[in-house]
Amino acid sequence: MKMKFQDLMKSKTELQGGLIESEEEKLKVSKAMIELQIENTKLQEVVHNDKFNSNAKLLHAENDVLEANLKEERAAEAIQDLQDKLRTALDDKKEIEIEFVALKKNFLSLQTDFDQEKAKNDNLGLELINLMN
Repeated sequence: MKMKFQDLMKSKTELQGGLIESEEEKLKVSKAMIELQIENTKLQEVVHNDKFNSNAKLLHAENDVLEANLKEERAAEAIQDLQDKLRTALDDKKEIEIEFVALKKNFLSLQTDFDQEKAKNDNLGLELINLMN
């Protein structure tokens, strides 16, 4: 009976040692699982941060594109306005050139008339002097 008791005690001790080893293994597995969960959480945080940064960059890029389009539209409008002003200025220039040519013609005609009248006056003056003499 003593032998049986010792065998049972030895068995109990072995079982307790096995149980302790099993608990230690369970703790190691739990620790590894917790470490993996922490690592997984860190990786998820990195993924979320990268996704946020990518979205922010995308929004900035879209904003830049919209601003560039607005600048392009404004530039096109400015070019159109300048072209309209240029056309108006060229039309005004043509009108002024036509008026200038007409005025020059009139001036030359009047100059000729003036020269003729002056010549007549000179002749009349000479005739008057001749008559007086």
